[in-house]
Amino acid sequence: MTRKQLDQYCEWGVIGLVMVILTVGPLAIGAARPIDFVLLQGLTAVALILWSARFFLNKNHRLLWPPVCWTVLAFLGYAFFRYQAAEFEYVARHEFIRLMVYASLFFIAINNLHKQETTQIVVFLLLGVATLTSLLAVYQFFTHAEFIWSFRRPDQYLERGSGTYICPNHFSGFLEMILPLGLAYLFAGRYNYTFKVFLGYGCLVVLAGIAVTLSRGGWLAAAGSLGIMFLLLLKKRQSRIPALAALLVVGIAAVVTFQKSEKLQERVQNINEGGSTSFVSARPAIWTVAWTLWQNHFWWGVGPGHFDYRFPEHRPETIQIRPGRVHNDYLNALVDYGLVGCAVAALGGVLILAGLIQSRKYVDRASRDIGSSRNSNRAAYVLGCIGTFCALGIHSFFDFNLHIPANAAMAAVLAALGASHLRFASGRYWMSSWPGSKLVYAVVLLGTSAYLLHTGYHTFREQRFLVQAETLPLISLERIAAMQQAAAVEPNNFETLYNIGEALRNRARSIDENRGENLEAAIDWFHAAIERYPTWAFSYSGIGMALDQLRRLEEASPYFEKAVQLEPNQHQIIAFMGWHQVNLGDYVAAKKYFDRSLEIKWWDNHIPLTYLRLIEPKLPPELKPPPDGGP
Repeated sequence: MTRKQLDQYCEWGVIGLVMVILTVGPLAIGAARPIDFVLLQGLTAVALILWSARFFLNKNHRLLWPPVCWTVLAFLGYAFFRYQAAEFEYVARHEFIRLMVYASLFFIAINNLHKQETTQIVVFLLLGVATLTSLLAVYQFFTHAEFIWSFRRPDQYLERGSGTYICPNHFSGFLEMILPLGLAYLFAGRYNYTFKVFLGYGCLVVLAGIAVTLSRGGWLAAAGSLGIMFLLLLKKRQSRIPALAALLVVGIAAVVTFQKSEKLQERVQNINEGGSTSFVSARPAIWTVAWTLWQNHFWWGVGPGHFDYRFPEHRPETIQIRPGRVHNDYLNALVDYGLVGCAVAALGGVLILAGLIQSRKYVDRASRDIGSSRNSNRAAYVLGCIGTFCALGIHSFFDFNLHIPANAAMAAVLAALGASHLRFASGRYWMSSWPGSKLVYAVVLLGTSAYLLHTGYHTFREQRFLVQAETLPLISLERIAAMQQAAAVEPNNFETLYNIGEALRNRARSIDENRGENLEAAIDWFHAAIERYPTWAFSYSGIGMALDQLRRLEEASPYFEKAVQLEPNQHQIIAFMGWHQVNLGDYVAAKKYFDRSLEIKWWDNHIPLTYLRLIEPKLPPELKPPPDGGP
């Protein structure tokens, strides 16, 4: 076997691995679970190994390095710097690893998948996945299907299509990045009419998939990106009539569908409905907290992935659950990485868009004869890529699609393929390789691969135990043992430490066997969680409740007070304080805390209601509620 053949096999291997990543990610509920992301991480690491081999098998193999590559490298270096200084090492490490995977995919794609045929395969593969999952979303929309794979869809999403994702908004983010590419190849690609019929069918199905997600941000993003694409198409004479016809058909279809669908109309009319982070009215409250956090950490940010863990310090009453992310990718970048990191990321976005615009005039085919076709598959990709990143840019104002691994990985690959078209504008973006530089490249690639494999295996070991624990009864010894094994693998995951303490405390409450021993162990686990996350109020309330169960009431009071100090607007924390006052026998104070908890108006707040009925006979007459019909 010759070196040329081996190089070709390595190239095919790299291409195949990237294809698997782009396919498996969306199908694995967006690879949002850490254990699913580990698979993408491992595949990326193997692709890096194969790519490194190409430098030695092919003496002509060079690096394609347009300007945006420097900004990707700079942002990755900045993220590593912020990870080293992060308050919560576990959170920052996993955020940095994700960025490493996305950056690796970017460099892999720009140097191994830039051929025209490979680019087309990527687009058609994604369009095929989008078409099939859109059909599933349409089915979910009409049947209210409860499950996707073995996962139950949340009740609030049962009337919406989410395809192979859990959240319809993120599924819409996936589809809206693919639709412009499909339409660009349909109107500007060099294909026969039969193939374009299939392309058109796929685009219509994807458009229907976006519609049934009922994602208002997705609708706006799709409309904005298609509007920009059609404006660009109208500039080309041979595309004018088809583009106008398509725009008219899509517009009429959208209006008729909206008028015929009560669900679509209700979705628009309820734009200001509150009560959950899934509603538009909740986003401004989250954005306000994010803005405050950024102002307090203006230059460097709070740390990679830290927003969700710094949010409780400024929690408004209207947001009682964990928001996860800011629901705005731009503001999320400012909060996590500060103005410095956001400026580097913004420069990368500008360079990608500028490169696409610059590439257009070099990839458009010039007519050789009067009446000859000017269509070009290269031009089609550049046009579609412009639409893709316009859609992503619009939707990023309302959601966090760039923090969904499948969407972020796809965006990295599509951006790389778009940036690779700059090679048609100039040859200066190729970096020549000599033996010394090839060795440096290989060492960097192999070192990155080794780090990804090592950390991926570590994460897999931890997540294997956590996934196992989720399948076991809540307070069973087997579940606790599985979580303890996960904590032994990863002692910096404070959520695991807290969950172990809570499971032991609840077991002591339900089962008398080893009650005191379980409560003492629970307190130790809560203290371990506090060491790694000192501002998590639930760890303090957990210690307080365990001490109350041990009847060490006075010792428990400072922990409840600390929890309320950390989370003055969290209904459960305040209710726990009321419960503690009941144990102390101070029913007047208990009523004050229970009333405060009810003022927050959270839909699932049964603790104060239950205990207010229990303590009512023990309250002074002036604090008792009036009888029915009374003033």
